Amino acid sequence: MQRQQRGRNQGSITRRPDGRWEARITLGDGSRRSYYGRTAEEAHRKLVEALYERQTGDVRSDSMRVGEFLDDWLERIAKPRIRAQTYKSYEVNVRCHLKPALGRTPLDELKPAAVQDLIDRKGKVGMAPKASVTCTASYGMRSTTRFVGTTLPKTRQSWLTSRGLSPLRSSR
Repeated sequence: MQRQQRGRNQGSITRRPDGRWEARITLGDGSRRSYYGRTAEEAHRKLVEALYERQTGDVRSDSMRVGEFLDDWLERIAKPRIRAQTYKSYEVNVRCHLKPALGRTPLDELKPAAVQDLIDRKGKVGMAPKASVTCTASYGMRSTTRFVGTTLPKTRQSWLTSRGLSPLRSSR
């Protein structure tokens, strides 16, 4: 039986000496990424998923940090879809709050506990709940399942009463 060849930019699937199957694709920057499976079908499934991610632009390198992700998100996703003033406030929140706290963390290692810790720290220094929610949940991360374990601040009224303030006294 003759081996079937794959076309250009469709990746490759090979059997490794240890018995596992390896699927490899070339990313846009020229680097290659490998995916492994116990069977050829499993490796093929992972290859198809990786090709789809590459086509839609969702592939991130293994070394991507949270700060790089946020910069990329601001430019590619947020900027074309939001107003200039909203973009400016997002950029300030990323630059002043998120990147100093979480920017060097590898994206794959970001845990709900780190996000919760940031929310708690920002609440202790007096940041309003809306701002801390914007700082931690808005940047394309709220749709991922890794933040299911975080508890965001309650409504503005409960935030004010927890600090001994009356909602009427603080009206704008």
